[in-house]
Amino acid sequence: MCACQNDGPHTFHTPAPVPTRAPAAAPQAPATEVPLGANGPEARILAVVDSATGAPVTLTNLTAPFSVMTVVARGPGQWMPDASARIELDLRGPTHAILALPLREPAPVIIAHAFTVGRPEAIGGLRTGNYLMQVKLLMRESTVLAASVPLYLTVK
Repeated sequence: MCACQNDGPHTFHTPAPVPTRAPAAAPQAPATEVPLGANGPEARILAVVDSATGAPVTLTNLTAPFSVMTVVARGPGQWMPDASARIELDLRGPTHAILALPLREPAPVIIAHAFTVGRPEAIGGLRTGNYLMQVKLLMRESTVLAASVPLYLTVK
């Protein structure tokens, strides 16, 4: 127990609590996409569109000729192809079709190309069924430098 000799009003002063602040988050650089081919050879399928209109198509119901927009990059480093260097669009299903674009010297570092795939009555056409599609960059007859992620589609 405490006692005071002063009969007047008592006011007690204590310092206000100091708020604790969370440490500031370290600033983060905005995410940037690594340029195509910067880390080595790459192959990508960019789009699948109707050949006549250029409109995107549904991969589960392809009924008309379509075009596959692809891009490949050979990446930094040596490029010593032989006469069979090419970009391939490989379609595996009821019909195994390979569409190829030969590469001649001097080949660009990045190459974009649209492959057109037709119906069964056309040359390079596909029969009805399910297919796995992949674009590949080949430097020699059987040397695959890069391959895209497989894409599944259905031809009706």
